[in-house]
Amino acid sequence: MVNFKIRKALISDIPALVKLRRIMFESIGGFGEDQLNKSDEVSTKYFSENIPTNKFHGWVIEGPDKEIISCGGVVIDIHPPGPLNFSGKIAYIMNLSTLPEYRTKGAGTLILSTILDWISEKSISIVTLHATEDGKRLYQKFKFRDSNEMSLQLSQ
Repeated sequence: MVNFKIRKALISDIPALVKLRRIMFESIGGFGEDQLNKSDEVSTKYFSENIPTNKFHGWVIEGPDKEIISCGGVVIDIHPPGPLNFSGKIAYIMNLSTLPEYRTKGAGTLILSTILDWISEKSISIVTLHATEDGKRLYQKFKFRDSNEMSLQLSQ
């Protein structure tokens, strides 16, 4: 494991967050150039609005030359409380992405453990995410398991 420096994401990190997010979507595949470009545009707007208001909580890892090599984030959704979640708060982890040349060197593990520690400090007991095939091994290492979640894509 490389000795990485992790810190909270700043407004100045938005270009790197968008770049790593695009790399994640490119690795998933199936998106056209126009879709990816539009995603970059709306993601930039999203981060610009939601980092300062703490609606998006992100972390980045800087590489040896101060380039951001990995990132991850979380948003907190509020649902009606229930028997398994009295607060109704659900942490949704997103944007966990690492530059290809730094994968399997511990960056993803550091980001995810930092996010989970932060979530735990907030006394949030339910954590969800959507995993890529490449990311499943990391999440399983942290005891994430498949769930019964279903989704529907309505037209935009």
